[in-house]
Amino acid sequence: MHAKDSPKTVKGQEADNLEVALEYAREGRRVIPLRYQDETLKNGEIRKAKSPRWTDYASKATTDEETIRRVWEKEPQLLVGLLTDEFNVTDLDRHGEKDGFKALADMGVECKSRLCAKTAGGGEHHFFAPTPGVTGSNGKIAPGIDIKAAAASGTPGYIVAPGTVAPWGKYEWIAGDAEALAYAIDLVGLPLMPEALIARLPSRKSDREPGEASPTGLPVAVILSALNAIPNGSSFDGRGDWIHIGMALHCETGGSDDGRAAWHEWSKGHVEYDADHTDAAWDSFKTEGGITGWLIIREAERQGWSDPALTELRDMERREEAEADFDAAWDAMREEWGEAETVNGVTAAEIEELVAPVARAGGLTFTTPSQCADLPARPYVIKGLLAERDVAAIVGAPGAGKSLLGPRLGYAVAQGKEVFGRRVRQGGVLYVAAEDHGGLALRLAALRGQHGEAESFELVGGVSDLLNGQIAGKPSPQLEALRSAVEARRPSLVIIDTLAVAFPGLEENSAEGMGRVVAAARSLTEWGAAVVSVHHDTKAGDGLPRGHSLLNGALDVALSLKRDRKGVAGTLTKNRNGSTENGIAFEIGTRVLGIDEDGDPRKVAICKETDTPAMISKSESKLPKGAKAALDHLRDLGHGTRWVPEADWRKACIDGRKVSGSPIEDSRRKATSRAINELTTSCRVKFADGKYHEARSHTETFDDDLPDE
Repeated sequence: MHAKDSPKTVKGQEADNLEVALEYAREGRRVIPLRYQDETLKNGEIRKAKSPRWTDYASKATTDEETIRRVWEKEPQLLVGLLTDEFNVTDLDRHGEKDGFKALADMGVECKSRLCAKTAGGGEHHFFAPTPGVTGSNGKIAPGIDIKAAAASGTPGYIVAPGTVAPWGKYEWIAGDAEALAYAIDLVGLPLMPEALIARLPSRKSDREPGEASPTGLPVAVILSALNAIPNGSSFDGRGDWIHIGMALHCETGGSDDGRAAWHEWSKGHVEYDADHTDAAWDSFKTEGGITGWLIIREAERQGWSDPALTELRDMERREEAEADFDAAWDAMREEWGEAETVNGVTAAEIEELVAPVARAGGLTFTTPSQCADLPARPYVIKGLLAERDVAAIVGAPGAGKSLLGPRLGYAVAQGKEVFGRRVRQGGVLYVAAEDHGGLALRLAALRGQHGEAESFELVGGVSDLLNGQIAGKPSPQLEALRSAVEARRPSLVIIDTLAVAFPGLEENSAEGMGRVVAAARSLTEWGAAVVSVHHDTKAGDGLPRGHSLLNGALDVALSLKRDRKGVAGTLTKNRNGSTENGIAFEIGTRVLGIDEDGDPRKVAICKETDTPAMISKSESKLPKGAKAALDHLRDLGHGTRWVPEADWRKACIDGRKVSGSPIEDSRRKATSRAINELTTSCRVKFADGKYHEARSHTETFDDDLPDE
C-alpha cells in the first residue's frame, strides 16, 4: 500500500470491489486497478485524484480471474477501472463553482443515455458509442463537463466502474448493469453521443503553435463575434491575458487596421484603458509569438458563445482526423507486418479484403456479406416491433382502437415497461395530438391511473399542419418546430395522431403527396426516434394504409387493427424487425376519472392487453434448434409453472451446451442471447421483474401470473 493512497479499506470494500471486477471480467470487459489520493487544486479545493495502479495499464488490462483475485486480495483499497476503448462517457460533475448539470442546461443540450451511472461524488456518467475524432476533453467543454475517451495518442482513458465502493461513497448504476453494458457493446450497440455536445468539443488545434502562428481559417467576423463575448475586466483583467488576446487577434487579422480598431474597441471595456498603450502593444505584436485565434475561441466558449461556422469547421476536422488516425494505424500495422505471412493466424490478404470494401468513394460505402453479418442490430424501442429510426403506421377503420393503442405503446416506452409480452427500452415520447387533443389528454390521465407516472411522455398540442409551408418551396413552420423539439428532447418515439389531420390538403392518392408525408416522417428520425403515424385503412379493409402505395412501401412496420365482439386484434402486415406472425390483441376497457357535472361517473376508454391464440400457436417445430434447447432449460428450471430468474436461465443455457456446443464461452453466451430473443419475440416466453416463464395457453393473462415479490 502506498502512503499517499488511502491508508485503510472501507468495511466491505475488499469483497465488493473484488466481486465488481470479476463481474465485469465475466462479461468480457477488461478491468484495471485504480488508486487514489487527495489533490489540492489551485482554488484550494481538494479532490480525489484517481490514477492507474499499473504504468502500462492499457496493455495490462485484464479479464483473467486469477490476476484479478491476486491484485485485489493484496490491495483491497484499489478501485475498479474500465477502459474507454469500447465506449465514450460524458462525465457530469458538481464541485464547488463547477456545475456540469447547469452548464449543460444553459447550453440547451440534453445528454442522456439509456446506460448511465451515479458517481460517488454525486455526478453522473452517461455511456455512448465511441465517436470518430472525439478524444478525452478534460473539462474543456464547460466547467463540470468532461468526455472520457481515448487520448489523441490513441491510449484509452478510464472511468471508475459502476458498483465500485470508495471511502467517499459508491459508484452505482442508475440504468443498466455490467451485463447490459456488455450486451450493448457486443450485440445491439450503444447510443450515439448527442451531436449538439460533439459540436462543443474543442479542436485538437492548440492556442499556441511553435514558430510563426497561422490564422484559424475562420471568417474574421466569427473571431470578432467571439472576442465580443469575452468580458474584458473579469477573467481577463491582467496585462498578460490582455496581451495574449491582442496577439491572437493580430494573428487572425494580419495586423490590419480593422484588427487594430477591434482591439481598441474590446480594450475600452477595461477601466484602465489607454489608447496610446493599446496602440503601442498592437505595434509590438509579431507572428513569432505563436499565439493563434483559438485562444479567443476557447475563452468565448467558456462564456457560452458558439457559431455555426465553428461547428462546421470542427466537423470537417474530426472527419479528417478520423481518416488520418485510421490511415496511420493501418500503415503502422502494415509496417509491423513486414514480411510475415500471418499475424495471430490472419493473413495480410484477409485484412486487406476486410478493410478495402469499406473505403469511401464519393460518399458511398461498400460492405461485404461477412461484414453485414457482423453489424450490430439496430437498438430496439419495442423488441420485435419497433427499432430506432423506424417509420411505422397503425392502421384501421374508425373505432378500431388506433388512438387507444398509440398512447398505450407510448406510455410503455416512457416507463420502460414490457407491453404485449415484448421488452421495451425506456425513452422519451412525443405524442403529437393533431386530432382530439382533449380526448387524448383524458386517455393519458386514465393510463396514469392504471400504470403510474410517466414523466418522459409529453403530449404535443398546437399541431395542425405539417405539410404546407407559408412560403412556396419552404417546409411547414410546424414541421420545422417539431423537428427542433425532437432534436432538443431526443425522444425514442414520436407518434402522429392522425396522419390525415396533421397533413391537411394532402392528396393521399398521389405519389408526390405521400412522398412528402414519408419525407416528413423520415426527417423526424434524424436523431434516432422511431416515428409512428395513426392512419385509416382502405375501404376494402385489407389492412393496408389508405392512399398511394408509396406509403406502405416506405414503412418499416405496419400494424393493422380489426375489431369484433371479442376485442381488437393487431396483425403485422409488414415488419422489418422480426416476424409478421406475432401480432397483438387488446380489449377496449374503461377507467373512471371522477364524476361529471351531472354527478355521473366520467368513464374514459383505455387499451387492456389480452393474449391471442395467434401469439402462442407457433408450432415448436418451427423454432430453431437453439431456441428449443433454451425452452427446455426454462421448463426444467421452472418445472413448467414457476418464474425463473434471467441469470439462472442464461447460466443453464451457457453451461449446458445444448443451445450451442461451441467450446468458446463467449460464443455460447451470444447463442443464448439469440435463442432468448427468438423465444421473446415469438411470444413463447414472458418476461417481468427480471424473470421469465413460458406462455402456456391463450387463456393465460399476464397480470394474473406475475412473479412473486
